[in-house]
Amino acid sequence: MSAHTKKELLGLKPDQLLTHPRNMRRFYPAESVREMANSIAASNGVIEPLIVTKDPAGQKWLVVDGNMRLAGARLLGNKCPPLDCKLVEQAAADQLLTMVIANQVRYDVDPVSEGLHYKALQEAEGLSIREISKRTGVYEVRISNRRVLADLDEPIQKLIADGKLHADPRVARALLQLTPAVRVKLACRLAENPNIKIATIVNACERLLEDKKPAKKLKRPAVELSGALHASGAAAAKSIRAAAKEMCHRCNQVEDKLREGDEPAWSMVVHAADDNCSHCPLKDMQKICSQCPAVTLLRRLVDSKGNGNGR
Repeated sequence: MSAHTKKELLGLKPDQLLTHPRNMRRFYPAESVREMANSIAASNGVIEPLIVTKDPAGQKWLVVDGNMRLAGARLLGNKCPPLDCKLVEQAAADQLLTMVIANQVRYDVDPVSEGLHYKALQEAEGLSIREISKRTGVYEVRISNRRVLADLDEPIQKLIADGKLHADPRVARALLQLTPAVRVKLACRLAENPNIKIATIVNACERLLEDKKPAKKLKRPAVELSGALHASGAAAAKSIRAAAKEMCHRCNQVEDKLREGDEPAWSMVVHAADDNCSHCPLKDMQKICSQCPAVTLLRRLVDSKGNGNGR
């Protein structure tokens, strides 16, 4: 990487500096910015100079390396001391590569910002993944895994940057197989579960791909998919209640408590199933609902009476 660097440092105020329009970092966590501001205030300046280049559109400077420091300085406002800046002359591609190298040893850049940066190096500067790797020292596999995140929709990228959705490339590739509207909706709902596993997301995408027609939105998925409704829509109350009673009488946990003629509170089972569905983020996706434990429970209740064996 070739760059002519001037030896002297410039002392510039935050309002003289501009965030680079192609800056690698797209998201600035508030806590990180606050920590940087405190560090600048405690040190009466930056410990390491910012790398800047002249803004061709005016009398200010673009920050090639140090945009997090600039964000912290701006938080200090008028109380911010002058910032040491090193002026360099670099081609556009070299500026972007400098950002990659610098961010490997400082505050971690979120994976989406990193992916978008590699995309810019590929599309705007014509560099291959191998070339980016050679000139930055970043492994090709990391570049490839981050690069796929750049193809996701902005709402999904925001979820990943905020840590609400896995940044794993398997998740990204699975979501990209779906149409934009479907994958955004699915990602937003899956992100509501902070403990969701990668395999669960991938499986959800695969099941949706199996449906060539849009899934029917069900009001009561557990009851409807279990076969507990007639074609007319009326609940098969006698069959279901008889199945529930048969199963409960065979349960050794309650055999001493149920008298002949007693009936378990079937309504509690139905309400529990409906409650389970109402809290499910995927309740309008029939392919997924058909695998739900609540649906399986009701289906077995109906089948147990139909088979006449109570199992």
